[in-house]
This record gives sequence, C-alpha cells and structure tokens, in this order.
Amino acid sequence: MRVLTTCGLSALVAMSAVAAERVTMQLEWGFGPPSSEMYWDGQLRVEGGRLVSMDPVSFEPERHDRMTPPRFRSYTVGGGTDGMELVVEGDGATSVRLETRQGRFQWSVAQLRKRGELSFAGSEGGRLVVRLAQRLGERVQRLSDATSQDSEPVACPLGDARVVVLWRAFLGLPRAGLKGRASGGDQIRGVLLDTNGRPESRFEVLAQPGDVERIAVAAVGQDRCMAVWAEQRRGNWDLYASVGTVGPDRVRWGSATRLTDDPGVDKTPSLATMADGSLALVWQGWRGDRSNIYLCRFQSGRWGEPVLVSDGEAHDWNPAVAVSREDMVAVAWSRWRNGSYDVCLRLCGQGQWRSAVAVAAGGRFEAHPSLAYDGQGRLWIAYEEGREGWGMDSHTAGLRQQRNVRLRLWGGNGIEIPKADSALRLPEAMTDRSERAHLATDGRGSLWLFFRRLSGRGVWQIYGSSLGDDGWSPPAKLDSSSGGQHVRMAAVPHADGRLRVVWPCDHRTDPVGHDNYIYTALLPARPPRTAPVESEPVRTATIAVRRAPRRSRPVYTIEGRQLQLFFGDLHRHTELSVCRTGSDGSLEDAFRYAIDAAELDFLCITDHVQHVKILNDHDFWLTGKTADLHRVAGLHQPFYGYERSQRFPYGHRNIIGLRRDVRRVPRTADNRPWSANSGYEGEKRLTPPQLWSRLVGQNAITIPHTSTSPVMGTDFAYPPGSMEPVVEIYQGCRFTTEYPNAPDPRQKRDDSPYGGKTQPAGYIWNALAKGYRYGFIASSDHAATHNSYTCVWAEKFSNESILEALHKRQCYAATDKIECHMHMGGHLMGSQFAADRVPPLEVDILGTTDIARVDVIKDNQIVYSYQPEKPTRRAQFQFQDVEQRPGVHYYYARVIQEDRNMAWISPIWVELKPRQ
Repeated sequence: MRVLTTCGLSALVAMSAVAAERVTMQLEWGFGPPSSEMYWDGQLRVEGGRLVSMDPVSFEPERHDRMTPPRFRSYTVGGGTDGMELVVEGDGATSVRLETRQGRFQWSVAQLRKRGELSFAGSEGGRLVVRLAQRLGERVQRLSDATSQDSEPVACPLGDARVVVLWRAFLGLPRAGLKGRASGGDQIRGVLLDTNGRPESRFEVLAQPGDVERIAVAAVGQDRCMAVWAEQRRGNWDLYASVGTVGPDRVRWGSATRLTDDPGVDKTPSLATMADGSLALVWQGWRGDRSNIYLCRFQSGRWGEPVLVSDGEAHDWNPAVAVSREDMVAVAWSRWRNGSYDVCLRLCGQGQWRSAVAVAAGGRFEAHPSLAYDGQGRLWIAYEEGREGWGMDSHTAGLRQQRNVRLRLWGGNGIEIPKADSALRLPEAMTDRSERAHLATDGRGSLWLFFRRLSGRGVWQIYGSSLGDDGWSPPAKLDSSSGGQHVRMAAVPHADGRLRVVWPCDHRTDPVGHDNYIYTALLPARPPRTAPVESEPVRTATIAVRRAPRRSRPVYTIEGRQLQLFFGDLHRHTELSVCRTGSDGSLEDAFRYAIDAAELDFLCITDHVQHVKILNDHDFWLTGKTADLHRVAGLHQPFYGYERSQRFPYGHRNIIGLRRDVRRVPRTADNRPWSANSGYEGEKRLTPPQLWSRLVGQNAITIPHTSTSPVMGTDFAYPPGSMEPVVEIYQGCRFTTEYPNAPDPRQKRDDSPYGGKTQPAGYIWNALAKGYRYGFIASSDHAATHNSYTCVWAEKFSNESILEALHKRQCYAATDKIECHMHMGGHLMGSQFAADRVPPLEVDILGTTDIARVDVIKDNQIVYSYQPEKPTRRAQFQFQDVEQRPGVHYYYARVIQEDRNMAWISPIWVELKPRQ
C-alpha cells in the first residue's frame, strides 16, 4: 500500500491541474503565390497531452477537403487558405506535430504561449501560421429565433440602463410578389434587454413586412428610442422613423413617419445622440445623377430640414456620425474622386460647419469609415483600405483584394496618424484580410476597434482589440461570429461600464452560410488609455473635385430609328458565390464598381443559384434589394438574374430578367447540391429546352458562357430559340470562345478545365455553322474589371428597352468602350432579312486608341481585313460581297486595336433568294 505525503499529494494535484488545462489554437495554411495550387493533406499528432477536438475552417468537401480526425485533406489555391481550430489538453511541454504534403511542422504549447503566433514555411512556397486563440465575450447568448433570417443589428442604451436591440428579419420570399408581401419580406424585430442582459420582451416595429435596408436606433430621453430605416415603398427608397415608448416590460412603437420624399434613393441612415438629448441623423441620398451626404436634427420632438454635408460634386457613400461630449458633430464618408475612393471628414461645432478634409486620399481603395470619440475626447477614424487601381483594368484582381483596417486621428487642425504603441499593428496572418472596421467606446472611456477578418476562402469572423497604456491588445475573436463579408455589428456601453456587442452569425465553416441569428455578449473590462497618444500629421490631397459631366451616349440613326449605345455587364459574381468568395467582393462593391469605376449603364449580379441558398431565399432577396438600391434614373439600371450551372454538355447559363419576384430554376431537376468535379448518382439534369420551358412567362433570357470549357461548357446540341438570343463570346476572367486559336486580348491560354482548356464542340463558330442565330456579348464573370462589356443599341434607357434590343441582337461584345456601327442595307447588327442581292456591309468604328485592323467574317471565314493606312481611332469602310450564292449567309466584324482591346459585332443573316 502506497502512502502519499502531503507534499506528494500536493504535487500530484498540481500535475493533474496542469494536465487538465485546455489550450485552443488556430491553424491556417496556404498563403501561396498567386498561381500556386497546393495539397496540404496530412495528419496531426499530440505528444505529451491529448487531442480534444479539431474542427475545420473554410474546408470545401465538394472540391477536395475532408477532415476525419486526426487525418485531413486540404487543397489551397494562390493566396487562399484553409485551417482548423484545435483544442489540446496538456501542459507547457505538450507538443503538436503536423505532418503534411507541404512539410512536417512541430511546436510546443510553451512556445506558442510565449510568442502568441508561430509561422512555418512550406515546401512549395506556402506557409503554416499557428495562433494562440484569444476569445472575447462573456455570456454569449442568442437573441433571435429560427422563424427568420436575421442581420444588420443595432442597439442603444436607455436612461435606466436597459438596452434596445433591433435587427432586420427576413421572413421569406413574398408569396404574392412585391406588391403584396404580407406573407414575406423584411420585418424589423427587436428585444428589450434588462440591466443584466436578459431579454424582457420581444417586439416588431413595422405594421407589415416591407423591403428594408439599414436600420439606426438611438435613445430619446429616459424611456423612448427612435428607430430610423430605409424602406422601398411603391418603387422608391426613402427614410422612415418610428418612436418606441419603453414600459416596464414592453416597447410600444408608433406609426412610421416618412422623413424623405425625393424620387432618388435615400439609404444607409446612421444616428448619434447630442448632449441635450437631440439626435443627429446622417444618410446617403441620390439627387439626380449625384449621390450626396445629408444631416438632419431631431429636436424638441420635430425633425428639422436636411443639411447638405458633402458638396454635391461627386458620388459620396456610406456616412458615419459621432458626437463628442462638447457637441462636436463629426461626419465621415467615402467619395469617388480621380479614379479611386477617398475618405472625407467634416466637423460641425456650435452650428458652424468646417470645411471637409481628406482622411485618406491616395490611389488606393479607401472606404467604409467608422467614427468614435474616446474617453479623453479624441476623435478616431477607422476605415478600410484596398488595393491601388481598384476596379481598373485587370483580369484577376477582383473587387476584394488586400483589404486592411487603417486608423487616423483628428488632431484639432488636421488628420494625424497614430505612432509608437498607439499605432495599429495586426498580426501578419491578418494582413490583407481585415475589413469592415467598427469603433466604439465603453462606459469607462476605453476605445475598442472591431473588424471582420477573412479566414480561408470565404469565412469572415469578428475580432476585437482595445487601446490601453500598453497599446492595442492582441486581436481576439468573438465566438459564433462567422459570416460573410458584408456583415455589420453594433456595440454600446453596458450599465457597469463594459461594452455590450451585438452581431449576426450564419454559422459557416466554409463559404456557404446557414441560418442567420443575432447574438450578444459583454466584453471584459479594459482600462482606458491615460497616456498621451503619439501621432504625426498626414499630408493628404485636397478633396475638392470638379463636377465632371457624365459621358454622353453615342447615337445611331438608322431607318428613321434613333438608338443610344449603352455599356453594361450581364455576368458578375460577388461573395455570395463560393467559387472566389474571398476576391469577388460584396454586392455593394459590385455596384460601386459599376457606377463609379466602370461607369456602366447596367449590371446584373449572377451569383450561382446552387450557392445562393436554394433552400433559403435570404441572399436572393438581398441581391434583388441591392439592385433596387442602386437603380438611379438616367445613370444606372440594374437587371435581376442568377447563374444556373450544369456540367458539360448542357453548360452554365445566366438567366437575365426584369422581375425580382421570380422563382429560380434550381441547378438540377431535383435540386441536389452542385459538385464542381464530379456528378452524383441519380443526377437529374435539365436539357436547355427543359430549362426554357420553366422560364416561360418570366420575360427573361438565357446566356451560355465559357462554352468551350470541358466542365462548364456546352456542345450546342439544341437550337437556342427566342429565349437565348445572345452568347458570351468573350469573358474577362478567361478567354474568347470564337474558334480555335482565334485572336484573344490575353494572348496566352492556360490549361485549366475552368480556364483555357477547351472542348471543340463549344466554339461559337460551330453554333453559327449549325444555323443558330446568336448575337455576341462580353462579360466579366469573376475577378475581371474594366475589360468586358455588353454593348447594346437601344431606343430608351430602360431595362425593358435594353432587353428588347438584346432579343433583336442589336449588341456587340467589347473589351473597352469601343463604339461600333454595322448595318447592311438598312438592317442593323443582329438582323435577319431576305434579299435578291447581298447589300454592302457598312462598318464604322470609333476606337479608344489606334485601330490595328477590322476583320469581316462570312460563314466562319475571314473574307476581308481593313487596315488603316495611318494611325487612327476611326475605321469606316464598306465591304461588298461579290459572291452571290443563294442560301443563308451571315456576316460579322471583329475589331482589333493596337493595344489588343477587341470588339465582336453581332452577325447579320442574309437569305439570298435564288435567281429566277
């Protein structure tokens, strides 16, 4: 029998306590060169301890990834990453060994604790990063239920220390369409939290569901709060407000008051409370073809007149507002100026507005500002910085690349950048992966910064950091905060001075989200910074901008008809498609690109139907809503659409239409999930004619794309008919599908089945040879910017007129805004007619630079090439076909500029009658 001494027993207890300690680690691997493809398959071993759990982050089982602990399979592309969250039980000597195809890596718990983050080089240029997981939040609780898809939370503390939380709740697609949405649409739901954070009552703000964008809320006195939101009614987006009266156990909401009535879109409201209890409301409003920032005061129970905060000379977006204890109102927004977005700031004290200043005005993407005054009255500005040349000519850059959170200070006389320990220095693994900054100050005066950090290819999570005398604390993650790029959060002081945060989560572990809920938690108490903040002035360019006239639209008069030329893109993806979630950008990114960077007249977001939650319609509703929010009369007219993807030979097609309330046709007949690499047993695919039959009555068209791809392409086995008038002959993120070895702006093709690899049945010359009547368009698809245009000659600037012109094939494809005219005997491009003799083909091209040549193609043969005798942007000529052989013949022109930009003009079909 063994007897333990007191000393020995104490040691054993101590050892057991140490052995029982659990450590959470975050592993992330990938980070490869742009064109790399890496397999990280392997297994994990724990030595001197125990593996408790290993959970995947950003794994995509439908492609390659699998996790069957302790083994896993993982595939990363370019700078993308996969990862896992690891829980290990042990002590400092416990070590973790990761054996992969990219190398063997080992570290101890003690090493990780000492450094906080470890980085290892892989054998093929990638990296493994291991971080000690730090978590924020106490008593995390879910506030919403499973009856809706919930997002956009806001919160405000009341005078009695209770908190009102509101959010947008999507109830499902309206069964009766947008005009009768009692059974679906958006509701504003909320909860009243007691002083301990427990829900006291639940409520709804709207009398009936509507079409709601963003919500703002602020306290009005001790027992009331004001909610302001943007809502579309009768085709117009305006701001509405309602006052909630808070009783002992419930909140009563008054009827909604309309705050704006301009025909332009009013959206993105934000509220702040003044020292006297009045409110400052800011928002973005379109007036004519300019987007402005406005401010309005709510005082003595009445709303005042709006004040123009921006100068009305540019497109200004997404305002933020904050008010100091001395009633200094600060308003920040982003502005499109000289080819990039800048962040602007304007202050108002004692009723006097100062001139606007630039917070950030470089050549990079600088947008989405957030404002907060800290406990010492310093104004902090956080914003999001992206790549230089955002939205400009690129085949691969995308709209969400190299996003980083940046911090600035208002120094009293200008903008300053924090230095030394006040500067924000995020871990290396967060470089180019941090965005959507949110600043907040708790009741003790501590300044907090929150941001969304991209993990892997499509999982964003919220991290938070606070500023103390030792600088910014290491970023720590909020539990249950995974979601998409566009997600917003809220943070308000709690009764005990700590910060209460409210956020949404869709519980994704890969790029596909699930159910959306609202969560809340209290953050730990952090002492505020009492030491001075070191900073230095920032030299930025002036924000003044001259009002540039909008590009005039070319006019084409033919046979008594006057047509206008409109440039657009009918195939663009966002983060809602899982293919390139981390690079495509948000819905708002896409429309800001279309309106500002590309100056498109129309855009259609065509996210994949199989990835846009086919069993949950929230993202599809959000896509249509965002299109409506960016519908600007005379400037931009979005279409509604989606991409329906089937493997070869049926192919990928975009469905473009005029109605937001249509039901989508799922990827397969039985709505099974999509697999990029292989089919599945019992797959029930739809032939193109079966697809078209399901679209009858929707006033929509289908457009095949990447037709030569052995995965995404088609064999053109079915005549297109009236529902498929055009085909994508060029795609900015890939190549031309005209014919083998045809001239291509990108010159070199890769051998990827999703890129340059081809199957011959999908070449467009094969479709034309079968007698199919296709017009030509170009689109961007993923990533590509400023190099893919659908160019349409239409009578009016309306979706109806443009769609009618597409039905008539009065269109062409181009990689730049090349102006192309082509007709034959009074018949415009895309026409078909009968004649006794073939009339001359008349071509008139105005290029964006010097024209190298213009080819005329007849029946899949180049029959004439026009080459200017001297450098010129203009090419005008007639081509008379001397061969008058009876039958149907088609003619089209292809433009090649000296800079390799191209255009493909839709064919004209001539039925030459036999001579009598």
